[in-house]
Amino acid sequence: MIVGVITARQGSQGIPGKNMIDLGGRPLLDYTFALAEHSRHMDRVVLSTDMPDAIEWARRHYRRIEAPFIRPAHLSESGSSSADVVLHAVDFLETQQRQRIEAIVLLQPTCPFREVAEVDAAIELFRNKQLASLIGVSRVWHHPSDYVQRSAGSDSFKYVLRNPAWKRRQDFPEIWFITGALYICTVEYLRRTGGFCDERSYLYPMAEATMVDIDSPFDLAVARGLVATGAYGPIPHGPGQ
Repeated sequence: MIVGVITARQGSQGIPGKNMIDLGGRPLLDYTFALAEHSRHMDRVVLSTDMPDAIEWARRHYRRIEAPFIRPAHLSESGSSSADVVLHAVDFLETQQRQRIEAIVLLQPTCPFREVAEVDAAIELFRNKQLASLIGVSRVWHHPSDYVQRSAGSDSFKYVLRNPAWKRRQDFPEIWFITGALYICTVEYLRRTGGFCDERSYLYPMAEATMVDIDSPFDLAVARGLVATGAYGPIPHGPGQ
């Protein structure tokens, strides 16, 4: 069984009430709810949260989004580990509901612009290749070959990453960014490593819009701009088939 786990806690330092904040007339977390609801390859979808309003929203608008428990306070703090949060959900399903969980799909509400097709394709690839860990990535917006830092004790600077042979941008090596939009791993891998990925994890390219990870007011403004201009077509709100 592959289980989608949506993690949403009440507190947020950068944007108060972030998970329920308005984005195009919908709460931010609704975008992740809609994606999970319409996915064909997740056998169950579990919401791990300490937010009563998030649980109520899922209950009112979605058939598949389950909230079988309230996330404990010690897992709802700013320093709480996502791995511990997901393992708590897995342990609950396995011990309380006698479910055998093979793999999890971590979906964080701060990344609203995933597409159902790319997530389902990633799950299918994960299964077919019998992977232990897969992470969603996107091409970087600003290539690190253009990053500079000041040299100590002078007004000059040096490139952080630059090869004299790279004369044009086309010469820059392809570099990806781990966006946080998608993590898939086996439960065995998660228990063994205590995390969702390592340097041997499969890199799964996703759409450029998945780079939007809402942690600050600026990120939220960018997301609202994409929605307002129609540059991003959100997944329909409400129950899937």
